[in-house]
Amino acid sequence: MKKVVLALCVILFFLLIFVIFKSVNYGSPLEQKNGKKEFLSGDTCEIKLEKINKWIDEKNYCETVDDCQVDESHFGCPVGCYQLINKGEGLEDVQVAYNAYVESCGACLFDCGRTPVKDEVRCVKNKCVDKRYMDEQEKEGSFCGGIANIPCPEGFTCRLEGNYPDAGGKCVPSSKTIG
Repeated sequence: MKKVVLALCVILFFLLIFVIFKSVNYGSPLEQKNGKKEFLSGDTCEIKLEKINKWIDEKNYCETVDDCQVDESHFGCPVGCYQLINKGEGLEDVQVAYNAYVESCGACLFDCGRTPVKDEVRCVKNKCVDKRYMDEQEKEGSFCGGIANIPCPEGFTCRLEGNYPDAGGKCVPSSKTIG
């Protein structure tokens, strides 16, 4: 009788573990409800920050420099003091997610550098970029990330050299998958 009870307890334990793992969502695709950017319940602070940066990056596109605008009204650390986005886009939908991130993960403090003026913004490979960093971005091993969230050029990925919100890194060639 004790063996039967023990076997049932073990089965219930594994069933409970299975149900818990099925209900948690690790690193799943971005979720958007009613036009608002939202996080999933299982998202860690790191995943939330990645999503915010991806949502902002989706709004950074251009054909000419006239398509670009500097937005410094929405965010701060760890996302950056200003964002370069398409002039037809806004960041209001990302603001709710950013506020939720700060509430659950906390914010950091830093002094912002000077925001680029219109003459310092360029459209390079269909992305709005701060020309003050363009020469550096064209080279492998150049600085990326950091407080200003400096992107790498097309074909490169930022390999961060720290595990904190405003960590900087180096641009490395993106790996390409075959098939």
